[in-house]
Amino acid sequence: MSNTKHQVLLQLIAHPEGISGQAIAERLFVVRNGVWKAIESLRRDGYDIRGAAGDGYKIHWGEDDGALSAPSIRRQLKHNEQFHLELHDSIDSTNTRAKALAQSGAPPFTAVISAEQTAGRGRAGRSFHSPVGGVYVSIILPTAVEGIRLHELGGLITAFTAVAASRAIGEVSGLQVGIKWVNDLFIGGRKLCGILTEGGGDMESGSFSYIVVGVGINTHKTELPAELATIATDIESECGTSVSRSLLVGRLLDQFADFESQLVTRSFMDEYRSRSVLLGREITVHRGSDCFAAKAVDIDNNGALIVSVDGVLQTINSGEVSVRL
Repeated sequence: MSNTKHQVLLQLIAHPEGISGQAIAERLFVVRNGVWKAIESLRRDGYDIRGAAGDGYKIHWGEDDGALSAPSIRRQLKHNEQFHLELHDSIDSTNTRAKALAQSGAPPFTAVISAEQTAGRGRAGRSFHSPVGGVYVSIILPTAVEGIRLHELGGLITAFTAVAASRAIGEVSGLQVGIKWVNDLFIGGRKLCGILTEGGGDMESGSFSYIVVGVGINTHKTELPAELATIATDIESECGTSVSRSLLVGRLLDQFADFESQLVTRSFMDEYRSRSVLLGREITVHRGSDCFAAKAVDIDNNGALIVSVDGVLQTINSGEVSVRL
């Protein structure tokens, strides 16, 4: 969404009683024709904007039918001014699209949202099954947070997002979600959600040129491939009723409203630890070609897993783990 279009939308949201095109133009320092073009574009996006030039414009929300759409997500957001939304019925990968937008200059907290991915990606280049029956959200994030060292940023973002998604799912469904280090959400031993954090580096400056975090949540019952049928679940199956995907996305995005301050204080890390499905359990650690048994002991404030191997503590910053049965 262009900046002018986004700002016009925010003016309409801020003035539920209605506002004239002239007033919007004066507030945004744009010409009236620019306001009219933005209004027409918003209408094409699905916003029900009543009125016409000279009579004032008023956004009408109607009833929330649970459909995944920009208007229905917007009405759920408590922090509308922060988020730029791009909606798709289907896309190859929301992360791929978000990275392209970030490299083209899209601002932080631009969110790409889709009801389906045809080429979803997981960690280590693996495919991520992303059928209709889920919701897939990728968010462009700031490339630097004051007080956070660059090598800490990726792990903290993944941990924060895991907590944010767990909270959002809990708010709309009442489910208690567990976190499996480093990036999966589980209920009853089955995977409900996956997270993928990706960043592009600027070798000359030693900084990130973009950071994107993607969240894929199974929301509704759907036919799963045989290899996933026994290890994956969805919100509808777990709570016995369907949930509004727009409400879920709104609650997820709202968690990012104070993203930077939460990263600096690490205020979410206690919750991350309390939701862990690994701590205290015997696990197998997989790092590249290395594989070894350990016991999950703790998770530090940077999101690293602390394990005990034959009584010796080790800090694991990357890799994957599985629970030993």
